[in-house]
Amino acid sequence: MSWFGKKRRKESVDLSWIDGDAVADSILHPSSFSLIVFRGNLGGAMEALLTRCDYTILREGDARGDPVELGITLEQTDSPKNVVLKAYWASPQMTVLIDPEMVVASGSDEQLAAFCADFGTPAVAAVWERVSSTAILTEIGTEGITRQTWYEQGHALNAQINPRDELAQSPDQHGLRMAMAAAGVDVDEVFAERDVVVLELRE
Repeated sequence: MSWFGKKRRKESVDLSWIDGDAVADSILHPSSFSLIVFRGNLGGAMEALLTRCDYTILREGDARGDPVELGITLEQTDSPKNVVLKAYWASPQMTVLIDPEMVVASGSDEQLAAFCADFGTPAVAAVWERVSSTAILTEIGTEGITRQTWYEQGHALNAQINPRDELAQSPDQHGLRMAMAAAGVDVDEVFAERDVVVLELRE
């Protein structure tokens, strides 16, 4: 087993401890997620991308889960404050980078654009932050950002570039997923549970 280990499902679970208020809150405010989808198999280039974003690779492990589960799990570490975990998986169709801190997906536009130009691939970065009800969809081509849709508490922010109607009409995580689909992302595949590579990084 790797240093990070596998996330496994139990066959039976005792549900008596569940907090009803917490369940209601999770329904009203679905869990956050932050990820970037690249076209094609670029798994071998993810470390180079993160290095470009000023991270230092410390070690590699593995885990299993969907992007929402993994986003929660990767944040629950005992690492020093300047050490974070990110994860990725790759197939012939796409590569998905899971970015729990939302730094790469929302604040590294130049690095992502340069990466897309170098590898001749488009990318779609999607962020849903539950506390602030922030939904961001950034579409990047080999020439840079082509579209950006950004809502907070249901209000559009100034960083709009040819925004997606799907997110404008429903500025929440559901609208974000619809906007991802409109951008050509196979949402069912992206949010499916699967094995991932976990990277421990120093910021």
